[in-house]
Amino acid sequence: YLFYIGYVVIDNVLTQDEVNATRIEINKMLDKSDLFEINENGDESVRKDKVHWISEPISGQKSILGEKLLHALRTVRAIPQEFSDIIGYEGIDLGVPYSNQLACYDGLNAHYIAHRDTPEVNDDEFQHPLSFLITPGMQERKLTVILYLNESTWDSNGGGLIDNGNLKCYINADMTDVTGETASEIVKIEPIGGRMIIFDSKKILHEVCPTASRRVALTCWSGGNHSQHEWMRFLFIPPAEIDFKYIISNFTNFK
Repeated sequence: YLFYIGYVVIDNVLTQDEVNATRIEINKMLDKSDLFEINENGDESVRKDKVHWISEPISGQKSILGEKLLHALRTVRAIPQEFSDIIGYEGIDLGVPYSNQLACYDGLNAHYIAHRDTPEVNDDEFQHPLSFLITPGMQERKLTVILYLNESTWDSNGGGLIDNGNLKCYINADMTDVTGETASEIVKIEPIGGRMIIFDSKKILHEVCPTASRRVALTCWSGGNHSQHEWMRFLFIPPAEIDFKYIISNFTNFK
């Protein structure tokens, strides 16, 4: 179904108790203003959310993730392996990145306009001298895996908004279509806690409708060889997460 239509929805990937416990950990992270940053695009007319990139810690890194959020992260990152033997996906490189996006749409009409998750190679960002570093993580995306970490009930008319925070997918839209006007079907998906949606990163045009509620989503983009620049990972550990005691005690290993 995913290969031919382009998306699939799976409910109850996490129990509501697991979701609630995860949300408590995330809310504590959100209280630390230095963890989440305004979207990297910098244009709130395009997207208006806050993001934090999370990963399992490597040597020399202290994890800031709670036990429940780490479980959610591992759940999301494990999904691409399940597709390795599915018809249409055999032989496709479904590499999984270490860093995955935790995005919070925190009311005030936070949104993300229609877009595809695999940008075209002629986009400006791929003309950058360091484009070889981001190509595996962006241009080679094959699957988008999203796990919602919200309430078990979602009010699609919350705050008087129609489709409050819903994910809108434009099915079979022409690849040159960036508004969805050529779509054969529009699917609206409520971001219910514990719900997962998996879709074709290149094919599916989608948007996050404006929301009046706090909306949290954990996303993994699978595809490409993410290990080719593995030796550089240590250089990008956030300063607050550097385990100096580990580094000092293992100094000879870093020479």
